[in-house]
Amino acid sequence: MNMVQKIVDLIENNTDFTLEGIKFLDSGNGHDVFEITIKDFPPLVARIEKPNVRVAQDGVKRDTHFNGPLSVKRQASLYDLVRVEAGLPAPKVYAISEKSGPPFIITEKMNGVHWREYLEANNYSKQAYLKSLSFFGADLAAVQQVRFSSFGNVIAKNLIESGGISGLENYLHRIIQLKLQRVSEQEAFTIDELDSLKNYFNYTLSIIENEIKVHEQSPVLVLTDLHPMNFYVDEMGKPSGYFDLESCQSGHPALEFYQIGMQFLNYFNDAMFTCAKDAFVSGFEENGGCYDWEHPLNKQVENILCVAHLTGSVGSYKGARDGLRDNWSDNFKEILFDVINTGGMDYVTFAEVLRQKTKQPKHVTLP
Repeated sequence: MNMVQKIVDLIENNTDFTLEGIKFLDSGNGHDVFEITIKDFPPLVARIEKPNVRVAQDGVKRDTHFNGPLSVKRQASLYDLVRVEAGLPAPKVYAISEKSGPPFIITEKMNGVHWREYLEANNYSKQAYLKSLSFFGADLAAVQQVRFSSFGNVIAKNLIESGGISGLENYLHRIIQLKLQRVSEQEAFTIDELDSLKNYFNYTLSIIENEIKVHEQSPVLVLTDLHPMNFYVDEMGKPSGYFDLESCQSGHPALEFYQIGMQFLNYFNDAMFTCAKDAFVSGFEENGGCYDWEHPLNKQVENILCVAHLTGSVGSYKGARDGLRDNWSDNFKEILFDVINTGGMDYVTFAEVLRQKTKQPKHVTLP
């Protein structure tokens, strides 16, 4: 029995829908995605969990960023949280199933195109790029109005996995230890390199310990795993569908912003990075967002998160041999130790590595 027939059977056996058609759309790290046509209903999307993917040693499916539990029930709760509490366009959920085969979730089909495709369709226009980033900033300001009492993996509204983690320092320790454990198992670093990493994290956390106590920030909702191909925008560049929300966290705002720097503000070159940041920040602040971009503690936290992210990337691409990403592990390692040595993340150099795959240009067009 092929995959399409399996999905047909799953839907017919576990829902009240009358299925009229099914079309394969995409295959991601953890899901196969299908467009579903249902009688007397708008188009829907089914996300089917891939078996035996992202299963941790405890037998639980977990995300690779924060070790958070993954399930279709949690995914449905996060869609509702982002749509209802933050007011962002996240899909409505019509059905979930964790029986009779691989778990799946059926949601409304969001309209729009991927952000990267929007830029391409607009011929990489500077105006289109900056306008979209302003919209994006406004959305993330709305997201961060949702607050929690502790840090950790968001399960549902006001619910953090295992009661949550008290304090930013403990939360950073958890993220770092997970990364170090994984790259140690992957043997992605030499013993000396691993010692240098540990020394960096220990030293940096020690020097910001007092700052954290003085400027402790209430945990806010962060989407965390945003990149140019996992949300939709409309023809104006305004986000129209956030559909990849499995890694949502109750965290420090820097957890969102370092990722924005690595994936969006650096899309072109150094000169455009500043303009991009200004556009993003204007949208963020005009919609009530509050974050001191120049505060030394926030900069340090962003750098720590960048190094942790790069640590994971070095491990993820170790041994990759597809003719395209063969050198990515070494590239990311070089950037990582540059952050440690200079005290600042070179976001544009990071984009240069990705550009080998995405083919995104280095310059915007005018207007």
